[in-house]
Amino acid sequence: MVEKFEELLEQAYLAPRGKVKIGLLEEAIRIADTHLDIDAQFDARMELVDTAIFSGHGEKAIVAFAWCLAQYDKNPNMYNDHQMMWNYKWVTDRLLEFPDIELQKVKATLEDLKKRFTQTGHGPHFYYYIKQALAMQLEKTDEVQHYYEKWIREPSDSLSDCRACTLANQTKTLLYLDKLEEALAVAEPILKRRLSCHSVPHRTYADLLLPLLKANRKEEADDYYQKCYQLIYNQTGFMDTVVHLLTYATITDIPKAISLLEKYLPEAIDSDESAVRYQFYTVATVLWDLLDEETKKTVKLPDTNNMTQINEELVRLANLFNKQNKTDVFTKKIDRIQTEIRHLHQIKN
Repeated sequence: MVEKFEELLEQAYLAPRGKVKIGLLEEAIRIADTHLDIDAQFDARMELVDTAIFSGHGEKAIVAFAWCLAQYDKNPNMYNDHQMMWNYKWVTDRLLEFPDIELQKVKATLEDLKKRFTQTGHGPHFYYYIKQALAMQLEKTDEVQHYYEKWIREPSDSLSDCRACTLANQTKTLLYLDKLEEALAVAEPILKRRLSCHSVPHRTYADLLLPLLKANRKEEADDYYQKCYQLIYNQTGFMDTVVHLLTYATITDIPKAISLLEKYLPEAIDSDESAVRYQFYTVATVLWDLLDEETKKTVKLPDTNNMTQINEELVRLANLFNKQNKTDVFTKKIDRIQTEIRHLHQIKN
């Protein structure tokens, strides 16, 4: 069984991130759990954490990492502190994607993360980032501003994101705070390609599309749209970026929007990250409403889903997020986003 286990890990190593790689790692975990030692079980799960995080299957990463963290707590000297904390931060970031995880549990996990960072000699730089990200999701603008300022003042350390990702995240927050010029200044090293990473500049291009369009800078926005799409065209796991592309195309170029819908709706449906589906369906349903009946007949949708079902799922997801956070923000957000898209589509065409 050792040979089979190692063969599966080798195949997984060579496979791109996605469902095939996840399947190989899950089979390796089953073999390790039945026939091999704790080290093999641990190593296979940590590989699954990385793969699942970056391919739209965060729930699998959360489950696998919880097992690894329990082993770490039993025998902390057997494992690498930095590796554990690095993966813990990614898993914590993904908790915001799942409405069935109670808000108090999310907040408790953030505090546990901060405590463990301190215990392992690290600062709260990433902790402040994730606090402002949570506030942004809940549309608590004052809290976003508060934690953003603490985040950018706090020195980075070995558990901080790379410089490219940090600037990309700062850009996103500044755009949320309606500070376009400041965001563009922060993003300059990314836009001039002096800094890059796995998802950068992709997501920065995407984040800038709507703010630039609203500022009557469509030529710049069009350029970033093309650059972004070229970067993600043959990849999976970029659904948050795709949502921005779909939004922009729905406003400015319906045929492009239809192509995006046809290409990415199956990936959205397949994602186990509820926030991804919520965001994509919010835009997909308003796009559908903008189409005439003859055009709708030409759109290639998955056999198992129609847009009525997608709309019903969107309402269900909004209600779940509302319940999780004891708010009606997520229902109101749908109305606000769809109203803005309709308005901009009308005035830009």
